[in-house]
Amino acid sequence: MGVGLAVCVLGGAVAGGVLLSQSKKDGGGQHTLGVDDESPAAPAPLPAAPDAPSPSASASPSGSPSASAPASPSPSASASPSASASPSGETVPAGYEKMTAPEGFAVAVPTGWRRDDKGSGQIDYVGGTGPEHLRIGIVHDTKQAPYEHFQELEKAGAGQNGYRRLSMERNTFQGRPGALWEWTWTEKGTGRTMHAYNQAYVDASGTEYAIMFAGRDEGDATRKPFDAALGSWQAGPRASG
Repeated sequence: MGVGLAVCVLGGAVAGGVLLSQSKKDGGGQHTLGVDDESPAAPAPLPAAPDAPSPSASASPSGSPSASAPASPSPSASASPSASASPSGETVPAGYEKMTAPEGFAVAVPTGWRRDDKGSGQIDYVGGTGPEHLRIGIVHDTKQAPYEHFQELEKAGAGQNGYRRLSMERNTFQGRPGALWEWTWTEKGTGRTMHAYNQAYVDASGTEYAIMFAGRDEGDATRKPFDAALGSWQAGPRASG
């Protein structure tokens, strides 16, 4: 299998949960589709960001990922974007700005957020304070559908820090096959609940993109940057327009 899995462990805790790794045949490198234990490497004032499972996505599920889904998702699960959502990639809401990346995508982020290049196909956008961040993951020539990819990532990274899956479902994103994953976990040190959303899809060239937002669980407000990212997302030739 071209795309494998690896778990990055820092001090005994899963950092960012699970990392995507490509074999040399597929271009090498590692890609996180989850959340880091460490803060995004941005300005010094940033406090430590979530120590989450993730996926590169990152109670404790056991066995197959399907068995880990909670019988009755928490109320916040209902706030997750629709599985059939297909954003137009045109809207930049008030309070946000369009960021065009040399990797060939464009996305809206909260005004003032800064890019943090994590390397190996991972790009974060972070604010000046707090753990909130938007992460873009890119895997070229993927051999997996996004849903199966998420399942592998969850299986490898679950069981840490109170991970709880709220939803994981196949969907269509901008006309392409994708998957949407939503989960929470407990931040180490503070005990507060953190919340993440991850939309992945594979484009016509076989490149997988993952658009993930993670931050403090604050009800419907938590997902606003995620919704803005999905609604403004462009990749390929359209991104430079």
